[in-house]
Amino acid sequence: MKKKRVYDIDLVITTHDDFDHNGALSSLKANFKVKQVMTNLSFRTVSYGNLKFTNYNNHISKGGDDNEMSLVIGFNL
Repeated sequence: MKKKRVYDIDLVITTHDDFDHNGALSSLKANFKVKQVMTNLSFRTVSYGNLKFTNYNNHISKGGDDNEMSLVIGFNL
């Protein structure tokens, strides 16, 4: 991303706490200015600036695999 002159990241959304989903977050924050990290996984819709994110995953895990709770998000400008 630095090759493309990206130095700041406005928003990082993590799907859940498994290492394969957010394990590089500390490295990302060490190498880029990350303005906000969103870890609230229960949202249906959320706005950030002029973007509106929608979580399409309705599955509620009851002690099962955390991957079933991963976010499936779309966004509109």
